[in-house]
Amino acid sequence: MKNLKVLVLGLIALVPLAATAQIDHRQHEQNKRIAQGIRHGSLTRAEAARLRAREAAIRARERRDRRDGHGLSRAERARIAREQSRLSKRIYEQKHNAHRRHRG
Repeated sequence: MKNLKVLVLGLIALVPLAATAQIDHRQHEQNKRIAQGIRHGSLTRAEAARLRAREAAIRARERRDRRDGHGLSRAERARIAREQSRLSKRIYEQKHNAHRRHRG
């Protein structure tokens, strides 16, 4: 019974770490999508700069939320996930609009 308690407590402790890894992974993937848009000409430099600024704002909010030393609360993780979803949609919209970067 004691081993089961330790196992359950250990798994509960890993949930915030998994959520953090998911946030970091999603930020990394979105940054790759922005870079790919620049390389392929589907994003202008100005569009990419605005998207990266929004990404930086999300990271700054995440750092502020972590300052209390207790990690991210469920509500904070949910807010970050919503902001990342909005950014993902915005990346898609910007990559598929009529603005094209001229190569050369």
